[in-house]
Amino acid sequence: MFQFLSFPLYIEQIKNFVWKRFHDKIKIKIDLLKLLRKKNGNHSRCR
Repeated sequence: MFQFLSFPLYIEQIKNFVWKRFHDKIKIKIDLLKLLRKKNGNHSRCR
């Protein structure tokens, strides 16, 4: 019973861990895209 109760918590931790890494990768990609846009010049429309 104890294992059964702790199982959802375990899944929750895994999801948080995976999401954090996934989010970090996306953030890095977005930052790289922003840098590339800056290098291309200010003529491109920025939001």
